[in-house]
Amino acid sequence: MEKRKHKFNIVDVIVIVLLAAGVAALVYHFAKGGAPDKTVSLTYVMQTDMVPEELSDNVAVGDAVYDGATGRKIGEVAACDSRPAQHTGTAANGSQVVSEVAGYRSLYVTCEATCPAGGDGFSVDGVAISSGCRYTLMFPSLYCEAECVSVGTTIEEE
Repeated sequence: MEKRKHKFNIVDVIVIVLLAAGVAALVYHFAKGGAPDKTVSLTYVMQTDMVPEELSDNVAVGDAVYDGATGRKIGEVAACDSRPAQHTGTAANGSQVVSEVAGYRSLYVTCEATCPAGGDGFSVDGVAISSGCRYTLMFPSLYCEAECVSVGTTIEEE
């Protein structure tokens, strides 16, 4: 049986170059640490739907905030303001009427989190945080629906 000699051709060169580029990219990624250079301190306010008055004090500073849809932690409570719940309706003449709902409160929960800088928006552990979006929130002692009413940021160097 005769052994064939393998000749070096252009396909072999392309394969070697692609492998070298892949190894170089992996070395660069791990040497860099795989972490982004900048992070953003995110402060956002969630306005809850109407919460029964007896549950309105179940959110405390330092409580973890979890997204109900994913179960992921999206921040910690920095402050919580409780206000009378309001219902907006329309009178018979077509004018807008705002009235308080007895026995219910609306919570304005200020949350803080850290997320990578860059991109078009802010994402905490894979959950996009954006003003105007609705969320199901889980706190240690309260489960509720809320809308993000404001988002503020501070960029930090690492």
